[in-house]
Amino acid sequence: WTEEEGVAGYKFTGPNGNSIFLPAAGSRTGSTVSEQGERGLYLTGSVNSTATDFAISYAFSNGQNDKTTTPRYQALSVRPVSVAKNVPFDKSLLCKKWFIDLDADGESYIFDGPLSYYGTGDSWATVTNNEKEYLGAIDSWNWSPKYSDNKWLGLAIDYGYMQLNEDGTVDIHRAVIAADSTVTYVDENGTYELDEVAKTITLSVDILGFGKFNSLTLDAKTSLKILSLNDESAQIAILRDKELSGEGACLLSYNYINEESYKAHQKVKVSVMAVGADWAGSRGEVVERFSPEELSANGKISQTATLSCTMNGAKVFLVDFVKLIEKFPNSFVRIDGIKVDGQALKYDASKFCYGDVEGNGNYRVEFFNTWGETCKDSPLSKTDGKIDDDMTVSIKEKVEISYTVFADANVARTYDVNLVTINTSWQGTWGYNDKQTIEVGYDADTHKYTFAPKTLSFSYADNIFADGPIMTFLEVADLYGYFPGTHATLDAIKLDGVDASKYTVKSEKEGEPDKVVERDLTKVVDSNDGPKYRLELWNCYGATKDDCAFGEKNDDAMPGLAFKEKIELTATFHRIFPVVSFE
Repeated sequence: WTEEEGVAGYKFTGPNGNSIFLPAAGSRTGSTVSEQGERGLYLTGSVNSTATDFAISYAFSNGQNDKTTTPRYQALSVRPVSVAKNVPFDKSLLCKKWFIDLDADGESYIFDGPLSYYGTGDSWATVTNNEKEYLGAIDSWNWSPKYSDNKWLGLAIDYGYMQLNEDGTVDIHRAVIAADSTVTYVDENGTYELDEVAKTITLSVDILGFGKFNSLTLDAKTSLKILSLNDESAQIAILRDKELSGEGACLLSYNYINEESYKAHQKVKVSVMAVGADWAGSRGEVVERFSPEELSANGKISQTATLSCTMNGAKVFLVDFVKLIEKFPNSFVRIDGIKVDGQALKYDASKFCYGDVEGNGNYRVEFFNTWGETCKDSPLSKTDGKIDDDMTVSIKEKVEISYTVFADANVARTYDVNLVTINTSWQGTWGYNDKQTIEVGYDADTHKYTFAPKTLSFSYADNIFADGPIMTFLEVADLYGYFPGTHATLDAIKLDGVDASKYTVKSEKEGEPDKVVERDLTKVVDSNDGPKYRLELWNCYGATKDDCAFGEKNDDAMPGLAFKEKIELTATFHRIFPVVSFE
C-alpha cells in the first residue's frame, strides 16, 4: 500500500522486478463516485455464472484484498495489460554449439519436432514477444508438427552441429544424406554477422539444416530470421520459396538445442555383441534404449534386451550401455538373467567385467571375450583357468539379457553392518553398528568387483529382552539391491554368556545324561527388505517366521533368543555373488 503522485493504491512487484500500480479509485454508480482513495474495485472481465447481473471483480483496501462480485451497472476501474513481451535480444546466447532438436531415435526434447512452419510476416516480434496483435495485417501463423506423427519430414539421424563462436566465425559439422539414405559428414568453416535490430543472421555458408529443407530456399545464408533464443534453445528460419517447393511461401524454422541439452536428453542405447567362432552374429546391434531422465528420476531402471541372431560358439559375448558412464559416472549394471533360445544360461557374475572397459564412456558388462580378461577365467566355463578354445555357448535364434541399471550406485565402498533387535514393545535397536563393516572393491585393471570374506563380531547390551525379540538380524543398507547373491552365515551366538548355538534336553530316564542338541544354524538365512541385505536369525514377519533355528515362537516373540543382559554373535560374510554349479 503506497501513494504515487498523491494517489493511494497498491504497488505489485513481480519476481523480475517489474511493477504495476493499481490506484484505489473507488467505484461509480450513476454520477456518484464513492470510496476514492480508500478502496479499489477492478473489473476482471468475467461474469458471475450463477447470477449474470453481477460481475467478478477484485477489491482491495489498505490491509485487505479479495475476489468479489459487483452489480454490472456499477462502474469499476479496469487496467488493460498488454500480452506482448519485451524479451531483450542477447547475442551472446548464440555463441554455443547447436544441434537440431531430433536424435537418431526420433526424439525431440524441447520443441515438438525439428522443424516449425511460420508465416512470412513472423519474426522475433511475433514469436518471442507476442506482438502480433499490434503489427497490423501480416502473414502470421504457426504449425509445429510433432515428428513422431510426421516422419515424412526427414530421417531421424544425428544431423551434426553448428558452432557459433564469439569471434564471428562458424564451424559446421553437417550430415549429408545420399539418395540411398546413407549418411556422411562434412566439415565447413565460415563467418557470420548479426543484425541486432532486425534480429537476423547472415552466414558465409549455408546454415545447418534439417532433412532436405535447405533445398527449398533460394538462400540459406542471408538475413535469416532469429525467431527465438535463450540459454537452451534457438529457432532460426529460412524462407521457403514458392517455386522450388511447389507450395506457398513461408518460413521454415530450424529448431535447435544446445550441446548440453542434446547430450543430456539422448537415450542411452543398449547394444549386444555376440560374435561366433565363424565370425557371424551381432557386432553391436542396438536392441534397447532408456531415457536418462527416467533413470535419474527413479534411480534405477530394469529392462530385458532381446537380440535375434545366430552365434556358433562365442569369441565375443557382451552388452554395452553406450555413453552411460559419460552421463552417470557412478552408475552400476546388475545382470539379472541371460536366456539363450529360451533357456536360462548359467554364469558366474563375479567373473564378469564391469564398467568403462574400453575407456570410451560406455558401460560394458563382458560375459566372454577371447581377447579380454574373461578369457583367462571365464564366467561361462565349467572349469577354471584359461580358456584356449572358443566358448561352446551358441545361439540359434535369440538371446535375452535382463538387467538393472543404477544411476548413482557408488558400489565399490565400505558398508556398515548393523545389528537390529526389537522386543515385543517395539523397543531395542534399529541400527547398532559396533564399528563393523565390510568392503566391496573394484579392480580397475581387471574391471571386476572384489570381495574378501570377513568375520564380524557384535556385542549388544540391554535389559528389555527377557521374553525374547520379535526380530533379530544383521542388516546392510543398499547391498542386496546391487548384489542379491550376497551370502553370510551365523558362526556363533551367546545369550547372557551362554552358548545359544546348542541347547540341553533333560533326560526323562533316571541315570541317563542330559542330551546336548546342536541348533540348525542353516535356518539363519539370507533375506532382504528391498535393497537392504539381512542375515535373519528371527523375524516374525520375515523368512524365518515359520521355521526358526532357535525354536518355537511365543506369539510373535522368540524365547530361544531371549536375554536379560547381553547378546553376542559372530557372523561371516562370505561373498556378494552367488556360487554357480555348472554340473
